[in-house]
Amino acid sequence: MRAVDYIALSIPVFFLLIGVEALYARLKNEPSLPATHAEGIVRRVLGALSEDRDLLLNLVNWKARGAYLPSHGLHLAILSAALGIAALRPHEEVFELALSGLLARVGMLGVPEAVLEKPGPLTQAETAVVRRSPAFGLTLLRKVDWLPVRVVVAAYQCMERADGSGYPQGLTRDRIHRQSGAIAVADVYDALLAARPHRPAMLPYRAMETVLRLVREGKLDGQAVRALLDTLSLFPVGSWVELSDRRVARVVAATRGQHTRPVVTAMFAEEGKAVEPERIDLAAQTTLSVVRAAAREDFDAGTLAGW
Repeated sequence: MRAVDYIALSIPVFFLLIGVEALYARLKNEPSLPATHAEGIVRRVLGALSEDRDLLLNLVNWKARGAYLPSHGLHLAILSAALGIAALRPHEEVFELALSGLLARVGMLGVPEAVLEKPGPLTQAETAVVRRSPAFGLTLLRKVDWLPVRVVVAAYQCMERADGSGYPQGLTRDRIHRQSGAIAVADVYDALLAARPHRPAMLPYRAMETVLRLVREGKLDGQAVRALLDTLSLFPVGSWVELSDRRVARVVAATRGQHTRPVVTAMFAEEGKAVEPERIDLAAQTTLSVVRAAAREDFDAGTLAGW
């Protein structure tokens, strides 16, 4: 995977993010949501996924500076659509998943900035404000007469959990919209990748481990998590890994059903020296395997510059 490829795709993604920022600002200040604006963003997301899904998913691990909510909303649109594609959902449902993901956390626009950016634990009163955010989002989205009811419901329920421990209503699995279950998985995974005032960002592999723990605890939908693994692998697309021959590689694609054996590009030798990039399908080349997830900080920063 060449740095120039990232630049080529990150430019349209940057403009997508600007579009999402404008959409969120309009919702907060007016509120209104022109169909051409929101649906245009979703069409561009689906077009980018169709053009180069794995390259776009690589960029989900890249956290842009600036407002957290618009970036998170764009990532939810990308991941939710990708989960729908992995689950072989029809195009109309994939479109609605992306739209629901884009709008799922707009209720957080009603949470004061001081609460959103608080570096320590929230008070009971502040937690109550956050837990009311889906209701605020529902109020906003109900005013948008062109939105399908399914999209509004899926966005509203994305903080519910299958075991009834979520909010705002404490619904259990059988009462949660299927699309909400997929968006919840995307929301948890992407949120863990971002540094927040109260905690550092997680490595993609650790974030995936957390998602798997939550599904074992009965909080997240198992089918949606399986789709996430098929989409990103256990060592998610865009993350760094060390191979059994001590080379350092970047994960560039997932292999459906082979969650521990993604496609990687080996780029560095054991001592951190750059080598000729080699694309390796670990599902086919069984003499090699991933031995551990790696962080950029584990290797020489100069060596990884530009990646």
